[in-house]
Order: sequence, then structure tokens, then C-alpha cells
Amino acid sequence: MLAPLPRQGTADLSAAATTAPLTTGGNRIAGAPGQPGEREMADQEEPQVAQRARELLELSGNCAQSSFAALAEHLRFDPGSTLKALTPFPGIALRGETCGAVTGSLMAIGMVLGRDRLDDGPGMQPSVKAARRFCRAFDEEFGGTPCRVVLERGLGGTFDLTRPEEVAAYVAAGGPGLCSRLVGRSVVLAAEAIEHAADSGRAS
Repeated sequence: MLAPLPRQGTADLSAAATTAPLTTGGNRIAGAPGQPGEREMADQEEPQVAQRARELLELSGNCAQSSFAALAEHLRFDPGSTLKALTPFPGIALRGETCGAVTGSLMAIGMVLGRDRLDDGPGMQPSVKAARRFCRAFDEEFGGTPCRVVLERGLGGTFDLTRPEEVAAYVAAGGPGLCSRLVGRSVVLAAEAIEHAADSGRAS
């Protein structure tokens, strides 16, 4: 079970996450404050890391940065310049490719379980196994990891989020609420995959 950790360093993470919120024609891409059903979807019983990811998404409009920042707080690692580097990763430059919540979560898995030396072959295994476990769980819950697949399944259509009129359609279809749920669940699944890897390591 996930044990929520005390928040720390939230001011710096929040500031970094909001350095360049994704907008098109003045509209936020995801997590726009006040969109119906977004914050209301947060369950009082959901882990703190999920609630924090939703808060950061609402603040930044960036699913990749918000998932990574929430996991950095929860797992107590330094996000460093990786947080900034994740700025263009929602849908891989808004192309409908890998969901930013997936990318940010995978980055966090790598930060915790990844190798430090390029020649450490066995050192790849813990992070790859955890990443595959996470991706399987995400696939089962949301139908796949590409943004376009998740939106098609959750909203009944896909959207070109570089076009203001399609941003408006995405918002009207309930996109911010869906993305809030995606980010919240993604960080929980990533934390569980990391915990499973840690438990496996202790047992071996």
C-alpha cells in the first residue's frame, strides 16, 4: 500500500512546473482551474501523491511535469533540470504520442531505479522491469499509453491541441477532468511499481 510522505520543497517544484504552462491562444491545454469535474474527481481516500499531481496539473497545465514533480516530492529525489526538460513532453510535443503522465512517471522510475554508469548492463534491469510493470498497469486501465488512444477511449475523439478551436472542444468534452484522473492514477501506478521493485530487491 502507498504510504503518503510529507510534502517538502513544494514551492520550488511548483515554481518550476509553472515556468512555461502549455497554452494555445490563451487557453490552457490541461488542468485548467475551474473546469467542471476536475478537482471534484479527487477522492478523499486517494493517496497524497495523486492529489499533489492533480494540484500541480491544475497549476501548470503540463501532465509530464506535474507527474514527475509529484513523484519527486513523494519519493524524495531531486528533480533537478529534468523537470525543466519535460516541458515539451505532453503527447510528445502535442503530437498525440506518448501521454505526458506516462513520460513523467517513467522518468521518475528511472531517477529512483536507474543506473549511474553506461557500462553497467545489469543495472538496467530494475528500472526496465518497473517501467514495464507500470506500462502494463497503465495499458490495462486506460487502453494504451499514447495520448490519442487515451483521449479516444475517454472522450470519444482526438484533438489537435495546437489549434485553439480544438482546445475548446477538448475542454468541452471533459478533457481537463480526464487528464487530472490520468495524472493522479499514473503517479500511483508508478509509485507502486517502484515499491514492488524495492520489495523484490529486499527479498532476493
